Amino acid sequence: MPPTFNYSPANILAAQGELDEAMDQYRAALRVNPFYAGVYHNLGVILAKRGQLGDAIRHFRQEVTIPPDFADAHESLGKALALQWHREEASRHYQEALRILSAGRETRARQ
Repeated sequence: MPPTFNYSPANILAAQGELDEAMDQYRAALRVNPFYAGVYHNLGVILAKRGQLGDAIRHFRQEVTIPPDFADAHESLGKALALQWHREEASRHYQEALRILSAGRETRARQ
């Protein structure tokens, strides 16, 4: 079993707008366990808010590689790709999000 890291404090920091500190905490979590899909998602959201769409896309892409499939991951990746005018790839991720939801496979709990 991979090591664990409580990244709830990072979520609190992000909610309070302390984005640099939250990002530091999220990165620390990934050093402990690089399979925290939710951490990639949260980093991607922060980066997208900052207009760093290329980096956000990189994090969302990493998130969608970690099972199980999570609709929010594909939706966030699709949104970031659409903002970068990658319409076909964005459409594929939107469709995958819908497929996951319609199959009732939304299994990963959000932190």
